[in-house]
Amino acid sequence: MLAISHKARYQAGYCHSVRDMNTETTEQEKTISFLNCEIEKHNQQIRELQVATTQILQNPSIRDKSLRDLEAQLSNARIANEIAQEQQKMYRGTELEESTTNDAIASSARIRQLEKQIEATLQHNAEQSELEDAKRIELEQKIERLLLHRDNLQNMLSRIVNERDEQHYNEGKKIYQDCMRDYQQQKQAIAEQERQTEQKYQDLETLQFDILKKLDSYPELQRLFMQEHNVELSDGPIRVARAAIQYLDTLIADHLELESCHLSDGRHISEILSLTDQETLCNAYQGGLHNLLDKRAQLMDFEEQRKAELQESRSS
Repeated sequence: MLAISHKARYQAGYCHSVRDMNTETTEQEKTISFLNCEIEKHNQQIRELQVATTQILQNPSIRDKSLRDLEAQLSNARIANEIAQEQQKMYRGTELEESTTNDAIASSARIRQLEKQIEATLQHNAEQSELEDAKRIELEQKIERLLLHRDNLQNMLSRIVNERDEQHYNEGKKIYQDCMRDYQQQKQAIAEQERQTEQKYQDLETLQFDILKKLDSYPELQRLFMQEHNVELSDGPIRVARAAIQYLDTLIADHLELESCHLSDGRHISEILSLTDQETLCNAYQGGLHNLLDKRAQLMDFEEQRKAELQESRSS
């Protein structure tokens, strides 16, 4: 009944506003989707430029290695030339003179060739370093601009998302307030009905008691009245027995869930579910009543603790 009442009010009072909010929400979602796409495009461009910048930073080490290889070849060529020159002098005027002379000439030419290569490489490396420095600066400036644009887009996205979330929360809050108003009204009505019903039962019990009292001299008629109208006599022990039966029924049904239940001080809940003779009879001089009140307080604390745990588990 409560759900139908709320639905009727919702449909009657909020249809136009809901359509307007849905339209606004759709536009917000489109804007959010567009901004996310733009941010991702900026991120992709930034990644590509960063890769290019990293490559430029690695190029000098590659060129340095190539130059070191040439310098190593030149060092070896100079050693070989020294040997060739020594052999040329050693075998001058012999049948090996022509061969050693040619080797000495070739080794000298090789040195000149490598020296020219190194000189050209040094010039080329210097030119490349200058070009790459300029290119690196250009790329870094582009990255910086893209980062600024992306930050602006992210700020805009955050603002729109926050506005959307706040609007969504406010919509839910209105629904919650309407539900709580209906719920409280229904709850109060039920409480009033229960109070009136309880009062009627009390009045009926009082009337039954008066009738039985008037029939004290007529036991047969008392029994007849009790049988015809299902009158049940009740007193303290009977109420305690009924409560104990309900307690035992609940314990039988839910005992498996009690295995992992502990009080806030770490004791198992079973320690306060059983009663001693002194507690059962509420012997004040033996501390029975005090113990019962203490156990009652502990059980109330346990109930609140358990409710909080259940609420947390449902929320997660």
